[in-house]
Amino acid sequence: MDDNLNQNIFIKPAVYTASVFSKNNVSSKVTKLMLNINSNSFNFIPGQYINLQVNSERYRPYSISSGKRYLPTLSLLVETGHEGLGSNYVNSLKPNDLVTFIGPAGKLLLKSYLKPNIQFFATGTGIAPFISILDNLCEKHITNNIFLHFGIRKEEDIMLLPELEDIKSNLPNFRYKIYFSKPKNPELQPQRVTSALPGLAVEDTDFYLCGHPAMVKEVGETLLSYGVLEKDIVTEIFSRPEEY
Repeated sequence: MDDNLNQNIFIKPAVYTASVFSKNNVSSKVTKLMLNINSNSFNFIPGQYINLQVNSERYRPYSISSGKRYLPTLSLLVETGHEGLGSNYVNSLKPNDLVTFIGPAGKLLLKSYLKPNIQFFATGTGIAPFISILDNLCEKHITNNIFLHFGIRKEEDIMLLPELEDIKSNLPNFRYKIYFSKPKNPELQPQRVTSALPGLAVEDTDFYLCGHPAMVKEVGETLLSYGVLEKDIVTEIFSRPEEY
């Protein structure tokens, strides 16, 4: 395995500033925020996040959704369809505005040795770190069997299809499925990512979970009941504190 996939590298978090490069809606509730970092020293491991300063005292964590090759530009996926400190702040930003963040941080890191099969489970903006990870795997020409289970609520919540299709064209053994928990189309069967669990093959597989706490908990506990070892399940929970 390529040494560049070795995740046992500690990158000390630091304070950085960046300017807003662009901001656009990728779904009915999610904004893609692109930042140009005012430093060439920032580095991160795919799967990590930054803490964006949203007022004089508060920070909000957002996973990096872009690959390392794009530095010093990075992308974030932010839920902006609700009232909250983070969402209101991001909604207020304009191109060339200056922002401050601390980073990198986070433990959703690929193992230094990848098993033959890799299963990603994501809900909502929990897909962000997996886009960064998958970009890295494309760069390394990884041939492991990779499957992404991506859960959203409704059709208007679909996002990043061009990115997923591009990854699919560059990773020969990558596949993905989108699950709608509350679809508007009556022809679509309501499903959650947990519906993928019954009968799921777990041998020689690493599992990575990111998103809503209930999903991460249910998928993790189910995998453990199937005999998957705890060390083979890597998790990151996206929680939303009050006034997020």
